[in-house]
Amino acid sequence: MRAHLAAIVDSSDDAILSKTLDGTILSWNRGAVALYGYSAEEIVGQPVSRLVPKDRPSEVEDILARLRAGDGVDHFETLRVRKDGTLVPVSLTISPVRDARGIIVAASTIARDITDRRRVDELEAARDSALELSRLKSEFLAMMSHEIRTPMNGVIGMAGLLLDTELDPEQREYAETVCRSGEALLSIIGDILDFSKIEAGKLNVDSVDFDLRDVVEDVGALLAEQAQAKGLELATLVDPDVPTAVRGDPGLLRQILINLVGNAVKFTGAGEVVIHAGKAHETTEDVGVRVEVADTGIGISSEMRSALFEPFSQGDPSRTRAYGGTGLGLAISKRLVELMGGEIAVTSEPGVGTTFSFTLRLAKQADGTPTPPPADLTGLRVLIVDDNATSREILGHQVTSRGMGKTLVAGGPAALELLRSGTAQGEVYDVLLIDMDMPGMSGLVLAQAILDDPVLAAVPLILVRSTALRGSAPAARAAGCSALLTKPVRQSELFDAIATVIAANDVAASTARHAISEGKAPKAHIVLLAEDNAINQKVAAAMLTKLGYRADIVANGAEALEALSQKRYGAVLMDCMMPVMDGYAATTEIRRREKPTERVPIIAVTAAAMADDREHCLAAGMDDYITKPVKLEDLAAVLKQWIAPADGKGAATHSGERHAVVDADSPDPAAT
Repeated sequence: MRAHLAAIVDSSDDAILSKTLDGTILSWNRGAVALYGYSAEEIVGQPVSRLVPKDRPSEVEDILARLRAGDGVDHFETLRVRKDGTLVPVSLTISPVRDARGIIVAASTIARDITDRRRVDELEAARDSALELSRLKSEFLAMMSHEIRTPMNGVIGMAGLLLDTELDPEQREYAETVCRSGEALLSIIGDILDFSKIEAGKLNVDSVDFDLRDVVEDVGALLAEQAQAKGLELATLVDPDVPTAVRGDPGLLRQILINLVGNAVKFTGAGEVVIHAGKAHETTEDVGVRVEVADTGIGISSEMRSALFEPFSQGDPSRTRAYGGTGLGLAISKRLVELMGGEIAVTSEPGVGTTFSFTLRLAKQADGTPTPPPADLTGLRVLIVDDNATSREILGHQVTSRGMGKTLVAGGPAALELLRSGTAQGEVYDVLLIDMDMPGMSGLVLAQAILDDPVLAAVPLILVRSTALRGSAPAARAAGCSALLTKPVRQSELFDAIATVIAANDVAASTARHAISEGKAPKAHIVLLAEDNAINQKVAAAMLTKLGYRADIVANGAEALEALSQKRYGAVLMDCMMPVMDGYAATTEIRRREKPTERVPIIAVTAAAMADDREHCLAAGMDDYITKPVKLEDLAAVLKQWIAPADGKGAATHSGERHAVVDADSPDPAAT
């Protein structure tokens, strides 16, 4: 039995040894050989103090004293010396050994190497320390951001109030400088706070359904005014073969794009900024999307590119100081791309421009079948007139993706020559897309020239303007334009506009033919819609088209007055609450200006539904009243009381299309 126990002890992986009460080693197993490096012949009979570091002289005697008193030692962690002189961390369990009479005669020791566990503990401690440091840093940054933001809001707010008072030019300049400086400081604080959240691991990646094209075009629309204020062309393009019904985190993608596009606009003095989304690869379950943001700005040298994505780096400080900023935007973008499982890269040439690109793998939506288009535009011939080559190409890509034919022209004179020569040969275009801001012959001048030419006047015109040219709707209507779009043009709005002007052109032509065959003038069928919300504009215009009416759209009461001064309408649908001039004030002014024999029916369209709201509308001079949300049957009934529909039957000759926004001078619908 004793031999059996000895064999078990000797085969243990743990170091097991015994010693006398004065510390002399009596036995030594294989585990002890492996741990300490001594053979049994070398160590048995030697004092156990040979295994103890010299800086711990009292450790052995303290343990032996406890053993003589009858106490043991459990899981005592310490260091021991190997034969080669190296130290090894061990956990010791030491127990007294008694004889048959119960007298303590020796001690047994089990020693276990805890090197791996110590390493894990150290790593965990280092991790915990790093996390705690990051947490404290983030808390500090967040607290400082809050403490700075609070008084800065007061500074900016009071400066804004000051600007609303009577100031001389010098005082106004000082107040505006305070506002601009405060807003720049708030932007810096925002960057620091975003970066601290990423560093602290406080940002989570969502996975929700979204439309890729919507995100790209939303960013283009958000930064368009900033770009166009510098005279830059900002364009967006999502290739037709890219599946846009995807799953991922649209918020993070939007922030990445805003950072990159904002950076491109900041460092570009002339030319263009283009957002382009293309397909890198595709499977049945997901799609790899490559997004590029290209500019024609100052560029970045190869020496500076290596540190470009480092926090608080701004490439060449001597050049970028003039542009301001924290140098965090690109670092934040890189971290966000990596959080989404992608990679970001940059190519650049000083003085030529820069392209930032990143690739993301996005899951396809379970039901990613594209929504059927609202109207068949296949086969339409579209002439695109724009002096910017990139804008021409992007509009061309958009129209060809729906099966339309395209012709691209760089200026007004060339467009007129092409139109006239084509008409002489029997080749006509179904619709023209004309850039408003072109050198030499502007879009408005070109539109007027087409309107003044009896041979060309029937071609529907869509004017494309920059946000810097807002308020141009009356001039566009006067020049014969049927719709007005804003750059960068959203693909859905482009298709809506084309479908609408084609439908309206068909309705007008059908009505005119019917009136001629009956030997009488066409009935009044054009309705002026005054509505500031872009979505409500689309809904109402689509309803009017379905009921057989044409619609001119304005965004406020002041524009309604301007439109009525240039054209007679069958009726006015007047939203009551609009910026600049509301519906009540506009109606009062319309009634003051018009002759009693030329009274135009004005129908209030309002979200207010209290009993006295109708009385308020009638008191302002309105003739009738319908509430939002407007139902098709209610709209048909109220219009039937005041004017006849275009075809005399209350049914459109061309139905099903969604109407484009004729004038986009309205707030963001998401904010209303």
